[in-house]
Amino acid sequence: MSKKTARRSKPAGARTRRPAKKTTLVRNASRQASRVQIGMCPGTHAINVSSKPEAFQDVRRSLGLTQQEMQRLVGISVRTISDIETGRKSPTRENARRFCEIARLRRELAVIIVPEAVDKWLHTPNDYFDGASPLELIERGEADRIWKLVWRIQDGVPLL
Repeated sequence: MSKKTARRSKPAGARTRRPAKKTTLVRNASRQASRVQIGMCPGTHAINVSSKPEAFQDVRRSLGLTQQEMQRLVGISVRTISDIETGRKSPTRENARRFCEIARLRRELAVIIVPEAVDKWLHTPNDYFDGASPLELIERGEADRIWKLVWRIQDGVPLL
């Protein structure tokens, strides 16, 4: 037996590998499918992130956030934010979820604060948060502290 023949022969029952291109195509197709099926943000009216990419920009601007600030809150690059806002790229399921959380917070804050003042409030250091601004809390993953404050105000509980 020659060396070439010995290398090509496989033991009985051995599986052959699929070409890498087919696997890549399947992975890309499943990613694309998950991006298309995002749909509406729960609890936010008329924000359809899959068919209305400018919804990202509308929420960002209504909060007075730059793309750099939104990047810190959502955890994606400024380039990706720009691509999503212009419709060149669809948001992933995780990005859409983070966006929906911010949109929901904006909506709830607009109930207890004059809507025009929400962006200023988010940027202003607050004694209730030990001198940190609400945006800093969101960046640190402490958004639950903001939600507790919102719920206390909605329920009429005095702030101490």
